[in-house]
Amino acid sequence: MGAYLHGWLLWLWAAVVVAVPLVGPVVSNRGPNAILIAGAVSRMPAPRSGNGQFTDADSLYDPSRAYSAVHVCAKAIDRHIVKANGIETDYFLHSWNIDLEHDFRKYYNFTMAEFEDNRPYEKTFKPIFPTKHWAEISFTLSVQRVVGLMLQHEVKASISYKRVVLIRPDVFINTDLLLSKLPASPKILYCNTHGNGAGDFHFVMERAQAERLATALYPRLYGVAGSVGNHGSMKKFAASNLNATVQNDNTIFAGFNEEVYRKVPWHHCLCNAPDWWRAYMAETYGMTDAGLVA
Repeated sequence: MGAYLHGWLLWLWAAVVVAVPLVGPVVSNRGPNAILIAGAVSRMPAPRSGNGQFTDADSLYDPSRAYSAVHVCAKAIDRHIVKANGIETDYFLHSWNIDLEHDFRKYYNFTMAEFEDNRPYEKTFKPIFPTKHWAEISFTLSVQRVVGLMLQHEVKASISYKRVVLIRPDVFINTDLLLSKLPASPKILYCNTHGNGAGDFHFVMERAQAERLATALYPRLYGVAGSVGNHGSMKKFAASNLNATVQNDNTIFAGFNEEVYRKVPWHHCLCNAPDWWRAYMAETYGMTDAGLVA
């Protein structure tokens, strides 16, 4: 925990003090992009026990623990993905957090969004995949749904998106994800640096890849197990179903530039961070002391 905390504090503090970009200038892409937000918002860990991980539908709707801060993650996505790339971008969302619809709509301007109760799906699908972690199957279903929303809008609006960023709603990113630094290829998806292409926080892909992903997921979800909701599973799925590889972007370092919100040691930051750092976090991401959960 000590090294983990120190790494986060070091980067977050240094990012303010040393205003030197980690990569080169932004080169604007042509055409609109889409950000697809899929899955459930995990809850903060209970004090001194548990880790807040979504294990089943009951844990997802357990009111005894606070949700990860949707507004902080939203500001981070807007700052480091949308504004950093400087191109027209539409948001799409599929969420299992029916009780967070108001918050999501407050902090995002969605082109299309869908909120569903996770419990009926768990009842239907968990017996089909008894050896699979439910959160993995649940996330895969959500990915399929959110890609479907994007495709529906393309038909309705007579447009075609260029690049797609698929990301979880409870991920905090603190570094610019510059798409111009990731060469477009129909055979490559990009993730953060976790495990040689095994990341699962976000994926950058071409629009056609997103469509093939949703198409490939459908028969495998409803027949033989095939999922993309765990470390390394997108890499395996892309290789076997999309004729593509998942590569590290060599920019977003897992656990350092990007982390699940509930895993960041915010309570240590509350105790140890200087006032100027708190002011920066409040101004940049809407983080207040009340949000630094102890």
